[in-house]
Amino acid sequence: MPTRKVKFDFYTFNCPTDQNALVKALENEINLRKEGDVNNIELFGFVCRIWEIEKTSEGFYICNVEKINVLDEANIGDLQAERMTVATNPDQGPLFDTAFLYNPKNEVVVLQRNSRLGLGYKSFVSYLSKLTKKEDCDLEIIIDPKVIVKLDKMDMVKKIEYSVSNPTNLDFAKEQNRGMNGDLELAKKLLGSSLNVVIGSQRGSHLSLDEAKKKVKSLLGFSENMSNIIVRGQIDEDMESINLIKHKVTYEEKFKLKKEEKLTVVKVVETLPKAYKFHEVNLNRMYINKS
Repeated sequence: MPTRKVKFDFYTFNCPTDQNALVKALENEINLRKEGDVNNIELFGFVCRIWEIEKTSEGFYICNVEKINVLDEANIGDLQAERMTVATNPDQGPLFDTAFLYNPKNEVVVLQRNSRLGLGYKSFVSYLSKLTKKEDCDLEIIIDPKVIVKLDKMDMVKKIEYSVSNPTNLDFAKEQNRGMNGDLELAKKLLGSSLNVVIGSQRGSHLSLDEAKKKVKSLLGFSENMSNIIVRGQIDEDMESINLIKHKVTYEEKFKLKKEEKLTVVKVVETLPKAYKFHEVNLNRMYINKS
């Protein structure tokens, strides 16, 4: 019995100019469906649109986004070596799906990990910007709350280390984070393909605790561009190293397919509430019941 794995990543939606922008956009999509219309959005030479959308009784928005490539034809084949070309008209092309869930009560987004064919993290953020018509909207990854608790419990920080891939691309750096911009500008001048920054203390000393924790939490806003964010410090009597990137909140569903059964878009979309509910208690504790 073959098994197909689908992974989901968890984020919080942020839009400083209008935190309600995504709800407004999704409600507009629902109204468009009632009118029998769709909202085609051009993105990087493709056309993207929400094809299916549902608002559940719990207030979740469950959506499937199609990415259509109208520049290429599509081919399908079978095991008997037959081949058929489809999508030959100018307004047709192969399409790829990306499922996501949004809970406006805690502003959590659950996104199907689909960087190769569908919308990956960066292209999905760009899509949300066009969908909401807000250039400042963004997604921030959610770190396992147990790891955040560990970070908060550190009473001494000895070292902070982080690695950035493709540092010559400054698009993801925020102007308000001058420290990050300074690091990236240096890498850009040197034409570096990667950047590894280590902030450490001399033997017998330690970093400023409040400033160190503040720096680490600010780096989480850029975490999709990083391969490591490591903090080494003391918790009670023990020295520990924590790699925050390796502890981001995710969910994996293993689909066991019967003979001749396929992994369908419907199966993936129906898994979204299950993925969310797997982490629901912690998500509510982090973003709703903060006390």
